[in-house]
Formats: sequence, C-alpha cells, structure tokens
Amino acid sequence: MTTQNCAECGTPAEPGQSFCDACGAVLRWDQAGARTAQPATASAAGRDS
Repeated sequence: MTTQNCAECGTPAEPGQSFCDACGAVLRWDQAGARTAQPATASAAGRDS
C-alpha cells in the first residue's frame, strides 16, 4: 500500500489509518485517486454556458 497525505491538513498518513492523527479527518484510501481524477472546472464550465 502507498502512503497518502490527509486531504484536509496535508499530514502524512500510514497505510491502514482510518483517521488523520493531526486533525481527525476521515482518510478514504480507496477513493483518493477517483477524487483527484475528476476535473473541478467541468461543473463550473457547464453552468457558464
């Protein structure tokens, strides 16, 4: 498993952690790639049309 940084505060998290040690945010290991792969501007572009 690879390491990941907390999406809320950026603190490094070890594989298997469910919550960030620093801020308590829920760590979603299985969705990390899916969340970053979605373009954030796609929704905004659709509303501007």
